[in-house]
Amino acid sequence: RAAELRISPIFDTHIGPDACDEKALRAKVAEIAADPKRLTILGGDMGDFINKSDKRFDIGSLADWMISKEAFRDPAKAQADRVVETLTPIADRILCALSGNHEATIHKHYERDIYGEYVNRLKELGGFTPERKLALGYSGWLVLKFYRSNRNERSVTIPIRLHHGWGGGRSDGAKANNMKEFLLTNDCTLALMGHVH
Repeated sequence: RAAELRISPIFDTHIGPDACDEKALRAKVAEIAADPKRLTILGGDMGDFINKSDKRFDIGSLADWMISKEAFRDPAKAQADRVVETLTPIADRILCALSGNHEATIHKHYERDIYGEYVNRLKELGGFTPERKLALGYSGWLVLKFYRSNRNERSVTIPIRLHHGWGGGRSDGAKANNMKEFLLTNDCTLALMGHVH
């Protein structure tokens, strides 16, 4: 009854551009790793995953470590490698991982499942069985069920609705209105949404 579980979601890190605060991200990962009661949910857009032929590509916006011959040869791989390296200390604490619009875009236009690449590597590093479903796609449900030490006693179920997110910027209050609608249309205890950072 006194057991405690903490969840620290990590959404929209966009590793790759200079604007990503990797120092803060690594501090958050260290904080999660130091607390045995803390778990995480990955919310998508973990890397920027913008290829050189993409019109959004801007060499001037890249982090210093991206300006190397190896990273520049395959920017998406370099970013996926950095995502995995950064999250390795908490790979066994990941409850599930969403895909974001950046993972979806590289899959759509370049037929590359970068999401599957980094999630499967994290799953292996976390010591999860192959059957364990870690990747939920763009949205999904995580249902946590807690039992008392006597399994005959009542259990507690916490349904969590997860979505990478959408919209924002259309009008004042659009982000809050999207979240309100999301809560009203999903029967859940907790809802998490990212994207609009």
